[in-house]
Amino acid sequence: MKKKYKIVSPVRFFIFVLVTVLSMTMLVYSLLGFATTEAGTSDTYRQVEVKQNDTLWSIANKYSGKYVDPRSTVNKICELNGISASDVKTGDTILVPVES
Repeated sequence: MKKKYKIVSPVRFFIFVLVTVLSMTMLVYSLLGFATTEAGTSDTYRQVEVKQNDTLWSIANKYSGKYVDPRSTVNKICELNGISASDVKTGDTILVPVES
């Protein structure tokens, strides 16, 4: 003999289904990695003309944030511009990441 179920309160049943569907959607969304963001970061770049006696280190110190290691900024500058630190010459224009 099969047991029959009856929906006593359609409103409560609807809310249950809605909460279940939303929970499952959020679970799938987070498991697939769609919700991964880096808070507080933005890719802002500035074109900088290299002046006499400038080095990538001095440029990185000038434009990187207060708590950013200049070595990582120098690496980013090299990657962005496809250069090595020894390739920089006076008069070159390079892209520099700017941290606030």
